[in-house]
Amino acid sequence: MIYKTRGDFVIKNIKKIENNKKILDVGFLGQKEPFMHYKIINLLNENDHLVGIDTNKEKLDLFINNEKTRDLVKKYNVSYKFRSIFGTDFKDGEFNCVCLMEVFEHLYNPYNVFDEIRRLIKPGGIFIMTYPNPLNLNIFLKYVIKKNILNKDFLNYFRGDREHKIFPHPICLVNYLNDLGFKVEEFGFIKYNIGYFSKINYLLAKFGITTKFSNYVGICARKL
Repeated sequence: MIYKTRGDFVIKNIKKIENNKKILDVGFLGQKEPFMHYKIINLLNENDHLVGIDTNKEKLDLFINNEKTRDLVKKYNVSYKFRSIFGTDFKDGEFNCVCLMEVFEHLYNPYNVFDEIRRLIKPGGIFIMTYPNPLNLNIFLKYVIKKNILNKDFLNYFRGDREHKIFPHPICLVNYLNDLGFKVEEFGFIKYNIGYFSKINYLLAKFGITTKFSNYVGICARKL
């Protein structure tokens, strides 16, 4: 299924948890404005709880101390910690939802994070993830026509952000999560109209041909 924004994908899947949401939002300050984090907060009910964690202390301090955040903390049951997901103070099965949005591709040992996420989610809980699609149409077409894929300029283009480390083939990731003890329930292609081939992508997607070549991938998996 194709979505216009990450928000459409994430919000739809968080709503699968109707009562007593216990949400961990990992690395939520990666963007200039944590708009997705705010959207998640607005889904919280009286008995729900959200924990946001990030490893950028300067940005976290600024976020916690701004007026908008202070108002949200008064209104909702939210808390924040300066830590990585690999800390030891969270209990097994403490959350029924973990969100990892545009974080995976920045990690040096990315696959280790899935073991920790599985530990933190209680059985039946969900894991929501978004990351850049390696089959993005712009990248894919340049890959096809490029004679030397070790060319430095092409490598930098493929990487996108200089801090990006890895973004696996979507099907490989689905198989990996299923083998790890999850069941992938929702697979979304998130479309941003960016790049030289955006009009081509739009036309092909309109006819159901190339939704798989979207800019981002969204995965929602349930812990068995």
